[in-house]
Amino acid sequence: MGFVQFVRAEAGKEPFHFFQSFFCTSERRMRFARAALAAICALAVIKVVRWANERLGWSPDDDSTLDGTPSHVPLSVDCALRVFAYSFGLDLPLASAVPDRHAANLHDALQLSKCPKAPKRPVASNTAEWKPLDSARATTTASTLLLYVDPAHGHDSLYAGSRSNPLATVQEALRRANQASTSTVSIVLREGTYYVKPNDPLVVTRSYISLHSEPGEVAVITGAEPRTFKLSQWTRVSKDAAADVSVWSVNVPADDGGQVLALRMNNKRLVRAKTPNGAPELLGSHYRGASDAIGENGRYDFGWFDSQPGDWLPPITVVPDQAYESRPENWPFTHWPAGTTASASALDPFAPMAGVGGTGPFRVGHCKSGEAAYFCAPSPPRGEAYRFRAPSGLKRCSNVPKGAVVVAWRGGRSGLPAAQNATSRWFSWAWEVESVKDDTCHFGAGGHQGAQGADDGAEFYIENALAFLDEAGEFFHDVEAGKLYVAFNGSRSGPTGKEGWGLVRDSRVLLRVQGRSADKPVVGFSLGGVVLRDAAASWLEPHYMPSGGDWGLPSEAAVVLSNVLKASISNCLFERLDGNGVLVRGYSRAFSLTGNEFAWMGASAVVLWGRTSSCLDSLCLSRLPGNSDGPDGRAGEQPRYSVISGNVFRELGVFVKQSSAVFQALGGFTRIEGNAAYNGPRALICFNDGFLGGDLVRNNLLFNAVRESGDHGTRASPLAWG
Repeated sequence: MGFVQFVRAEAGKEPFHFFQSFFCTSERRMRFARAALAAICALAVIKVVRWANERLGWSPDDDSTLDGTPSHVPLSVDCALRVFAYSFGLDLPLASAVPDRHAANLHDALQLSKCPKAPKRPVASNTAEWKPLDSARATTTASTLLLYVDPAHGHDSLYAGSRSNPLATVQEALRRANQASTSTVSIVLREGTYYVKPNDPLVVTRSYISLHSEPGEVAVITGAEPRTFKLSQWTRVSKDAAADVSVWSVNVPADDGGQVLALRMNNKRLVRAKTPNGAPELLGSHYRGASDAIGENGRYDFGWFDSQPGDWLPPITVVPDQAYESRPENWPFTHWPAGTTASASALDPFAPMAGVGGTGPFRVGHCKSGEAAYFCAPSPPRGEAYRFRAPSGLKRCSNVPKGAVVVAWRGGRSGLPAAQNATSRWFSWAWEVESVKDDTCHFGAGGHQGAQGADDGAEFYIENALAFLDEAGEFFHDVEAGKLYVAFNGSRSGPTGKEGWGLVRDSRVLLRVQGRSADKPVVGFSLGGVVLRDAAASWLEPHYMPSGGDWGLPSEAAVVLSNVLKASISNCLFERLDGNGVLVRGYSRAFSLTGNEFAWMGASAVVLWGRTSSCLDSLCLSRLPGNSDGPDGRAGEQPRYSVISGNVFRELGVFVKQSSAVFQALGGFTRIEGNAAYNGPRALICFNDGFLGGDLVRNNLLFNAVRESGDHGTRASPLAWG
């Protein structure tokens, strides 16, 4: 079980930021708490099994198992718990206009079709069309400026934006809204698709703007450019009768918007040509551990290469030139957490560790990206084995061109026992191949997607090469030749000319809500009843270490909110976004996320990430370089009093394996309640540090967590410690 410390500031004193200050009790009390929790869970299981036997007539003697369940767990126990979870999930206060969609997805994820006498699956398929609630509309007053937008019938220059004469683009509506003199502005999106061009997100800079769909209609905001290609535009390049695959090409020149980073066909995510074959969307349910338990020493059924000793080039070590420290004596009027370091151990996460919690100094060093962070310090307190670094290349690169992308789990690290190295899969890396010589890839950008270091990678795959285009559903964009290649199922089949294509280029942010400062925030922004999909991935963009956990994050997401007060997002569908879904960065108060669905996310669904100043003492006489986060949180630039309630989070971390439904760093007083979250590679809720505290997590359904990693697996709660 992962325990999280809820740290509060002393009365009259300002909150401080302490990396991974999770353990607010003594070791003996912690052991007692773990034992008590285990006893409570055991009693709960016994009661559920008795209920199942009485109500459903299951026999405890059946020893067959379902996917992901340890072999020693009887089917009666397994199914009883799954039916109980299903019933609990249906009772959650989830706002949905299509309740059978949630029920069908939940039924499938729990594998209830394999449980005898379990409730039947709803008639609606898990692909039932999402619809917004009729209540997903903005509240207007007599002084509200109403702007209607209709992509099919509107016009930006000729029409005023009324219901009968709507605008054509959200960009024009927001331009007028941001300049409006009225107290509130409500933008109503009519049915249709609204394309957000690369590096040109929708921007909100003033208060009291609402962006909602017309009740009963579905408005889609997408980073994929809608395109159709006539059959006459396609050319068959090759066919493989044995594999029953044919490859076709169509002209998409580089000056037609840049490289196609991702491709959609009829709203489905295609696979950028990779080796070994296997769609990333499917791989999460194909990681197996010993005796089919999801956990340590496991492997994938397909889609990843197993790493072998000697595969990886050693890291290019950047020796930090300076360490920065802050000690209790630098803050004479502020509480510094008490504790002892006598029992500190790098292998025992429940022991206080100098510099991470307890009484040690705040100690950081320079990172590759330029900022200062905990794991970049010379000999970080947790141990040299954890210092930030990553492999510089891969030797198994036959037929790999420059520009290909290598994706790998973090592997072992020197200085630790072999048993610990086997369970080091805490996050995944991605690198762009800068050059290839003698079948060895030398990496360029990337390798910064996690905070802690390692000398080697673990399982890996390689993508973005024409030579790997050999399975139906794959694509490759040759920018220099101006050709888009797509592999179709069937050696005698191909495109029909009727497909709906979506070309995702560099549209990493779809909507940005940006206040001027913490003193001048955007107040009362609301987003409701819309679909947001197809934003590009950010995994090769700069990443930063948000406090002392093992995460590395980009400052981007499909929706980014910064310097906001009472912002809300409700009743929206976030689907097939290749990066993070929602990022609340810096100052935020009373942010509300309610009644939404997040599905097939490339990374995390929600990230709450605050800021601290660079001051290293109470008078700011010494500072960290650049915009680095120090121990000083007195300015209050953090998400506080956020409410995340009644949402569904499913199919997370398709590309970025260190992902969660909800991640928080440098925030506090967050309420996470009444949500359903399942099917993720790592923990579903992650508190990266103990900053502020006051968080409340209750009445959530969390299951199928940590499906692809090995340090807590079935033995840990989906609620993780950093």
